[in-house]
Amino acid sequence: MLETEPLGRFKLILFLFFSVAVSAQSFPEKKVDELLKTGSQFILNQDYASADSIFKILEMEFKNLPIGNIYYAANSIAKSLDYGTEFEHDFIISNLEHAVKLSEILLDENENNLWNNYYMALSKGYLAYYLALEEEYIDAFSEGYFSISFFNRCSEINPEFYESKIAAGSLLYWKSEKANWIPFVKDDKQTGINILEEVIKHKTYNYYIAVNSLLWIYINEKDFNKAIEIANLVLNEYPGNRYFQWGLARAFEEIDKHKAIKIYSGILKSLNSINRLNFFNEITLKHKIAMLYERIGNYKSAMFYCSEILSIQFINENELNRINERLVRVKEQKERLAKLLNGE
Repeated sequence: MLETEPLGRFKLILFLFFSVAVSAQSFPEKKVDELLKTGSQFILNQDYASADSIFKILEMEFKNLPIGNIYYAANSIAKSLDYGTEFEHDFIISNLEHAVKLSEILLDENENNLWNNYYMALSKGYLAYYLALEEEYIDAFSEGYFSISFFNRCSEINPEFYESKIAAGSLLYWKSEKANWIPFVKDDKQTGINILEEVIKHKTYNYYIAVNSLLWIYINEKDFNKAIEIANLVLNEYPGNRYFQWGLARAFEEIDKHKAIKIYSGILKSLNSINRLNFFNEITLKHKIAMLYERIGNYKSAMFYCSEILSIQFINENELNRINERLVRVKEQKERLAKLLNGE
């Protein structure tokens, strides 16, 4: 069975809410606004070292604001997801917890300030997202709903605050999607989609959050043509962005499998060119390619990739634990392919 996305079905849900981006509106401090614009561009171009240097300036020069700590953590999460490496757990948690404390201080000073509420929403949002990635789902949902309450507060203060609309739209969709088995739960999926489709008409800083949210919602809805269209909105501007390449490839799995293979191969080549092709992402990408080759009946090519995966050596225990389930599936696929090639 093919996966719906590279991070696993559930893990992406909160990612839809809290992907790396900056606020929908200009920050009151001009330099903060400029630094965040620059930092976000570095992240979109996947230049994580340069992004770190920007967020270091934010942390040092604006010690009373949590935004530097938030994006320090966000950049670290983005880098690990992109490269397929383990999270810097202590670094991420310490930065986000410090951001929450700074946000609490600001709210104590003025609980009706838009930005103070936004800081808390974002701090808790990234904390929820990270906990979900670590599969601490109960705590993730708790922090996530806490975050949404502050996003809603932002919307009450300023109805045109698009960041809160993205959170609301995503929440409405995924709440309906995941709770559809509960009687009397209202189906708000289309309302959530409508909100996000309205948001992307406005080219604000959070435009990329809305695009990413809709991309995976369209994939979940099996509206693959729309998913392809919306992924290309970003890739036309940032053609090397591997996050959106993953989404584009996933959509093409159902439209043009040869095209999907080409995109996944491009991601593989891109990671290799920057010396970031580790066991985890190499095995994941090659397995996806192998599954696609099998689906189009090219059993020899599928077998080639399965054999390449199973020939990889020197996987340490941590890496093996992360990838073991996939390796079991690769072995099963290779056995199945051997029978098919032998005409059994």
